[in-house]
Amino acid sequence: MGKRYFVQTPYLHFVLEAHSWLPLVHYFSHVTRYRLSKWTKRFWVKQWSADFMAYSKRRFKAHFPTATGLLDEKVAGMTKSIIAYKK
Repeated sequence: MGKRYFVQTPYLHFVLEAHSWLPLVHYFSHVTRYRLSKWTKRFWVKQWSADFMAYSKRRFKAHFPTATGLLDEKVAGMTKSIIAYKK
């Protein structure tokens, strides 16, 4: 692995889920997300898979304990995604 990195992931508590563009989908169980993804394929503008996991800031930080910094990417004052980097 490299000495430096930049990793970005969608934030768990953002209103819209980044993979589906649907509100609050990331709070559903995997089974419910899977069924919803099958149902929305008929009419939803974005095709998506239910195989994703959104991270809280604490959980994301635990994956990158040597990070130089953690940043929040914001939209309308709300954290949309979280970024870990090491210089």
